[in-house]
Order: sequence, then C-alpha cells, then structure tokens
Amino acid sequence: MIKEKARRDLVHQICLGCMNTDVSSEEILEIQNIFNNISSFLTEEELDEILSGVIESDNAQLKIKIMEQLPQLKSTIEWLPQFLLLLIHDPDESVSITAMNIIQQLDIRGFEDSLLLEIEKIIGGRKNLIENAPIYNKRELTALLLGEKLYCFKKPNSRAITEEVEIGLSNMILIPEGKFIKGITEIVKNPIINTLEIAYPSNEMFLKEYYMDKYPVTNKEYDQFCEAIEENGHVWCHPDEDCNKSHRRATFYNEKADLIIQLPE
Repeated sequence: MIKEKARRDLVHQICLGCMNTDVSSEEILEIQNIFNNISSFLTEEELDEILSGVIESDNAQLKIKIMEQLPQLKSTIEWLPQFLLLLIHDPDESVSITAMNIIQQLDIRGFEDSLLLEIEKIIGGRKNLIENAPIYNKRELTALLLGEKLYCFKKPNSRAITEEVEIGLSNMILIPEGKFIKGITEIVKNPIINTLEIAYPSNEMFLKEYYMDKYPVTNKEYDQFCEAIEENGHVWCHPDEDCNKSHRRATFYNEKADLIIQLPE
C-alpha cells in the first residue's frame, strides 16, 4: 500500500511530465512505469487528474504509453471508454489508432452510439476514390474495422433470443395440427356476434400446430377481472381510449365451454 503523500507526489510527477513539451523517451518510460505501479491504488479523482493531463499532453508517445496500461483498470473504472473516445479523434494518427484498438478490450455498453458517431466522422469525411473504390489510410481503416465489430455487437443475439423463446414456451402446451370446428351451431341473441358474422354457422377448418397457454383464463376469471376493474376504476385502458368503453367480451360461452373442439381423425 502506498502512503497518501507518496502517492500524491507520484501523481504530481506524472502530471508534470504530461505538461512537459520536451519530455524525453526515457522520461516517458519512467512515467509509464510509475503509472503502472500506482494505478491500482489511485482514487478516481487522482486517475481523472492524470488522464486529464494525458489528454492535454502534446506528446503522442506519452499518450500511447499511458493508454497501454488502461485495460488493467477496466473492471474498476467504468468511464474509461469515455476517456478513449476523446483520444479517438486526436490529431495524431498513432494516438487515434491506439485508442480504437484499446477500447475494444473494454466494456463499451452504453457508449456504442457515441463510438459509432466518432467512427463515422473519421471514415465519412474524406473519401479518395480510385476506380470507384474508397481508399483509406491506416486510421480510417482501423475505424472501418472497429465499426464493423460494433455493428455486429449491436445486432440481437440469436442464441439469446432462442433461449428466451424456449423459456417462454415452457409455460405453453403444443396443440398438434388438425381439423377443428369453429363457431356455433345456433343463432344467439347477441347483436355484436351477429354483426361480425364470425360465429355462425359453425364450420370445419384446418390449423397448423400452435402453442397455447398452459393455464388459460376462464370466462369466469375474466368476468371477475372486469368486475374488479369496474368497481375500482377504469385504469387499465390505453390512455387514448374512451373511459366509458366496455371491455366485456362478446361471447355466449360459459366457463366450461370449449372455444375450439378438435375433431377425431
């Protein structure tokens, strides 16, 4: 454990090195070693002080050497991607490329859109064309490859979607395909059903296999739900719906009736 005064002195030494416009290669290496040795003991304020100095530094090699140490801090400092975003558009090509390479080692969730915006600024401005083929310099090519990775990162994970569907289906039952009877065999005095002309007369139809809730809501349960809502306030409608709208179903069935009866083969 480094004592606070000693740590503060080392932080001050690093910041002075960042301000030095004539820092030597040996001094840069020394600054890198100091940062590497104390980085895990730094407070967030001290780290912010150092990285702010790095951003303001005119020495590209110093910026690169400090950036190379950042992946070891990725589990403790959540805003590292934001710092690297500032260096992606650094005027020095080598600094920009290093920032793009290192940011790929970090958790960029929440920064994807900002990162894509910076990438588009790099590859979307100047375009030299030879026989209609875009020619990119090293920085632009790095941005182009990073952009492709980001687009893939933002695509939905098909495996995760499949697992989610499988979990959802665990509460369902599979109804095999076959012939079914739909509708009713006699006219019911219900103006809604007669107007829609969908319930009478009954007819035979073929349905492909489908999933159905393992625990369907009965008509009685739905009635109880409607009664509770009507008693306690009509708060379950869409806000644009008429508050006096009735959600009672248009059906003649009782709680024991089957809506669909499968025919024997």
